[in-house]
Amino acid sequence: MNRAILLRVSPAARLASALLTALFLTSLPVSAQEYSLSGVVLDANVTVEQLEAVIQDVDKQETLDADTRRKVIDRLRDAQVQVQQRIAVATAAANFVTSMQTAPAETKALRRGVDAPMPAAPTPESLAIDDSTTLPELE
Repeated sequence: MNRAILLRVSPAARLASALLTALFLTSLPVSAQEYSLSGVVLDANVTVEQLEAVIQDVDKQETLDADTRRKVIDRLRDAQVQVQQRIAVATAAANFVTSMQTAPAETKALRRGVDAPMPAAPTPESLAIDDSTTLPELE
């Protein structure tokens, strides 16, 4: 990334961004504890496997007509997708929190590397090469 672009962002903007991100992340667990799917409330403990078991049970029901069975299974599949998305979002949020915690140390290390003086280029004298050095010795 271009370092000149990074330096143009003011510390106040960085702080505001960090605070907004923190507020967003702290609101995630509260909103993800319980969610509604087409009027059915699912709590955060519902798993994809549990929904798959229910789908198999519904598929075996002989008392349901084919259209109703298909609609119920479609809704349950949608619920599975939402649970998978909830898990992915929770994982991404945890990864983001971790990266926010490790970012200052990583930035300092990168900055030290960028600010460190470059080593001097080797010279023939430093490599012990003179006019009498033969080609096979150089190889």
